[in-house]
Amino acid sequence: MVNAVIKVKNLEKSYGDLAAVDDVSFEVNSGEIFGLLGPNGAGKTAVLEILEGLRKPDAGSIDLLGINPFHDNLQLKKIIGIQLQTSGLPAINIITIPPLTTLLHTTLLSIIIISASHLFFNAPLPANWFWFILSLLITAFSLAGLGMLIGVISLNSRATILWSQLIFLPSMLIGGLMVPSSILPKALLKIGFLLPSTYAINMFQGLAQNQTVLFNPAWSIIILLGTGISAFGLAVYLFNWDSRNKTRKGNPFLAILALIPLIIGVIILP
Repeated sequence: MVNAVIKVKNLEKSYGDLAAVDDVSFEVNSGEIFGLLGPNGAGKTAVLEILEGLRKPDAGSIDLLGINPFHDNLQLKKIIGIQLQTSGLPAINIITIPPLTTLLHTTLLSIIIISASHLFFNAPLPANWFWFILSLLITAFSLAGLGMLIGVISLNSRATILWSQLIFLPSMLIGGLMVPSSILPKALLKIGFLLPSTYAINMFQGLAQNQTVLFNPAWSIIILLGTGISAFGLAVYLFNWDSRNKTRKGNPFLAILALIPLIIGVIILP
């Protein structure tokens, strides 16, 4: 008797009002060559991606070599091989890649800038390397969390770029990157307290360079860590496995909660 290596029963997957997979059941036996045929939009890719653990089914049961693909995805990867067409990455990759790449890029850029500025322009090196490295990590953590949250709540890449620019451009002008915060009018300075760059610059100047700063650098650490932690937490909570699936665990407007540490800074700092 040939044992079934794949068992699919009453599988369902919808995207809003569109039922892409509607009560599909089949079995694939060991050694059998099995194909799914149908016109575009019939749900072939959706079925395969559910089998591969890349999408979460709405209903039904799946058994692939005794494994539930969605709940035991790491175990499944050890025993199968797949060739994707245009599908997205697994959720764990989507969540971890942006922070890791941000940290790598920030570190490499910092090394280049520090080395070149000291070599060619005789710029001073950090007075305290420990606090410089720690400040770099805290800043990268906070910005990576915000970046991941923006990516999660954005409907497409254009929206991601738009939200990112709404943070980047003001940071250049009133966040201490191009114009020192100390010479800004008080009204603009208060607006600058809504930007992570203001706290990052204050932290670097006060702790890594031993310079006079506007406020205690400890507040920079607290606010940046609070922003990063809340942004990461909200991104994980709001993450939607499939951008075409309208069902979400929470309203994207909850992302505003990540600004609470920055708003506290506006209220309590001079």
